Amino acid sequence: MQHLFFRLKREARRLARCACAAGLAAAFLLPAPHAAAGASGWELAASAISGLIAYKSTLDTMLDIGNNADYQRQSLLQDKRANGADANALDVRAVDDVMRRLTAPGMYVLPANNLPFTWHVNDSALFNAACYPTDYISVNRGLVRVLGGNEAELAAVLGHEMTHGLAHHSAETYAKIMATYYGLSLLNMATGVMDWQQLQALT
Repeated sequence: MQHLFFRLKREARRLARCACAAGLAAAFLLPAPHAAAGASGWELAASAISGLIAYKSTLDTMLDIGNNADYQRQSLLQDKRANGADANALDVRAVDDVMRRLTAPGMYVLPANNLPFTWHVNDSALFNAACYPTDYISVNRGLVRVLGGNEAELAAVLGHEMTHGLAHHSAETYAKIMATYYGLSLLNMATGVMDWQQLQALT
C-alpha cells in the first residue's frame, strides 16, 4: 500500500499543477463578467475546469491501480495487517464456497480493465464487507457470523460487493472527491470564502 500512497501523492502534485494551468488558461480565454457571489465568471469556469481535470486524471489513475495485480496483493496484505484473519474454518469455507460459485466461468463477464476477484475473511467483529478498487473483497467474520453462514444471504452481500468492483464505484467515488477538492480549492484561492479547514471538512 506504500507504493499506492506515493503514487497518489505524485498524482496530487500533478493535479495541483493542472489546476493552476487551467486557472491561467481560463483567465486568458474567458471574459471576466460582473462578479457573482464574490467570484468572477472566469474564476467559476477555472474551478469547474480544474474539477473536470482532477476527476478524469484521478479516475484514470485509480482504474490503472485497480487493474494492477501487485496492488491487489497489497490490498490483501494491508487487510491482513489491519484486521487479521478469521481462525474459524467454517466461516472461511462458507465464504470460499459462495465466492467460488459467484466467480465460476460463465457466471459474469469480466471487463478488460478488471482483475479476477480475490477475497479474504478477516477477524473483524463488525458486520461489513467491502470491495477495494483492485477487485479484492474483504469479508468481516462479524458478517459471516450474523448471517449464520447462510449461503443465499452471503451470496447477496458478496454479489453486491462484486457489482461495486465491476462498476468501478470506488474509483469513481475517489475521483469525485478529488474533483471536488481541486475545484473548490481553486475557487477558494480566488474568493477566500472559507478557511482551508472548512474546505477539507466539506470535501
